[in-house]
Amino acid sequence: MATVAEIDEKIVSCQALIEQLREQRKAAAAKERQQARKWRGMCLSAIGETVLRAVGCGWSELDLDGLQAALDDIGGDPLYAAVIEGRSPAEAKRALDAFKRSRREAKREDADAGVEQQGPDEESAEDGTEESEPAPDGEASQTNPW
Repeated sequence: MATVAEIDEKIVSCQALIEQLREQRKAAAAKERQQARKWRGMCLSAIGETVLRAVGCGWSELDLDGLQAALDDIGGDPLYAAVIEGRSPAEAKRALDAFKRSRREAKREDADAGVEQQGPDEESAEDGTEESEPAPDGEASQTNPW
């Protein structure tokens, strides 16, 4: 049978182990939060690129208030189709990687098919139109597509 002193030593060593595990847990949680922030930023970037491609404009030409109003007009049901509940950050990252891969492959296929990829600035330069200067009061004079 173990003595009281031996049991106390085991308790102290277990408490030290518990403290080490708490520190490891804290470090792992911080690393997971940092990784999730990085992945969130990558996802937001992909969302922004998708919106710009769908709208057909550059980032500086996008009217964010108009975009918000258009999304509000579309309403919930069509937008809820884009929501996947309960997905872990790692699963979301895999989905993001697959989405980006499919976009690159589609772009490559378009290039192979001879479809020329152009940005909004290249289109205006090629069709002979000039880019308009910003309004003198500092606000952009843009037409709201919505």
